[in-house]
Amino acid sequence: KNLTDVNSFHNFGAMEGSKLFTCVAKSNDGVVMAAEHVDKPVYGIMWHPERERTFSELDIRLFCEIFGTEIRRKKI
Repeated sequence: KNLTDVNSFHNFGAMEGSKLFTCVAKSNDGVVMAAEHVDKPVYGIMWHPERERTFSELDIRLFCEIFGTEIRRKKI
């Protein structure tokens, strides 16, 4: 698995999830940072891509995969 840095503005977190979700990313201290439902198109992330001045390529790929589309980038 590739590791990447993500921001987090939370003072809480879970070390494990329910049987309905699979953990797909954890922080260095073991806090769940992303999960997906075992059989439904439901995803959860614990970071804030909208707070970055420039979206990371990881976040862009993640949202393209979740929404099944290509994101058009608007130049500011």
